[in-house]
Amino acid sequence: MTIVPFNAVELYFRTATGNNWLDVVYDEDAFVKTVENNGTVLNLFKEDSIYEDDGTVFQNAYLFNEEEGYAVWVHVSGIGIAEDEAEKVAENLTVTVLDETVPYATEEEIALARKQNEAAENNYQEKPAIESGSIHNVGDILTAPDSATDLTNAEFTVTDIRVVDSMPADKYPEENYIVDYDEDIAPLLEQDGTMKAHKRYDTDAGESIDKDKTETVNSKFIIADVEITNTGDTAEEIQIAPALELLKETGSGTYETFWYTSASKAYSELARWEGTPIYQSVQQFTDNNKKHVYFAEIGEGETIKCTFAYVVDEDCVDNACLAFFKMGGSEINYPRVKVR
Repeated sequence: MTIVPFNAVELYFRTATGNNWLDVVYDEDAFVKTVENNGTVLNLFKEDSIYEDDGTVFQNAYLFNEEEGYAVWVHVSGIGIAEDEAEKVAENLTVTVLDETVPYATEEEIALARKQNEAAENNYQEKPAIESGSIHNVGDILTAPDSATDLTNAEFTVTDIRVVDSMPADKYPEENYIVDYDEDIAPLLEQDGTMKAHKRYDTDAGESIDKDKTETVNSKFIIADVEITNTGDTAEEIQIAPALELLKETGSGTYETFWYTSASKAYSELARWEGTPIYQSVQQFTDNNKKHVYFAEIGEGETIKCTFAYVVDEDCVDNACLAFFKMGGSEINYPRVKVR
């Protein structure tokens, strides 16, 4: 559950800067009703999960009191929650208006924030162009881009990439999966070890979803053997796991990323938009649910070899690439290796 209050100053600032998401209805079908009571207005929204195999319900209640000059956002989500859970929480809130004076933002502050919001929106809508020079081949030595100043001692070489239908246990031990094999992998496999077909939405991730428009696709495993070298003169902790990305040509000699949204939560946990691997043969840090597993401590001048595995939709294999140094700065043209 989330409860967030807003005073009049905060509401004015959001409205003046074009960032008043309290007034935005992302999906008109989610609107349930409006309740007015004792000078307050309560707008209620309810949405089901976008995943066909997930029963989570999302409820949002927005409580407004124009006379007192405040709003409260209540968010409740879960499986099997009462139909009016968020409404009950909002109606039973005790709101205390403090006897304090809070200054409104100046025109200069509002103008600056509006400019920043517009720039952020433009950056979100316009995908940055990826230069063809950032695309490399198997066997190339990959070094950090100029922006990744903290990773200059790391070198990567992809020695082999394979696209396979299944991952036999005698070659790929279950203990090397980052996710839980029995809970997360096995239910999605056919008896022959191939991935079951799954549904996905026919729009690029980030765009609005029409739940009535899905397509059924098959999947493949991408296996990559990678050598990681610490070229420095001291041992270092290095992020060793490359990220899987999907690239498409823009028609102007550059590329841009894209990603599909799966209609299956179970599948989306494997083929994440972050592109993290599901399998990693070198796992040094496994505490806290393997939160830090994508890193390894590599000694001075040492080279380690690691095998990574990813899940990708079959019709996206030709678009797939492995991205290195992705977290090492804001540079978009970090090195990538095409799968094929």
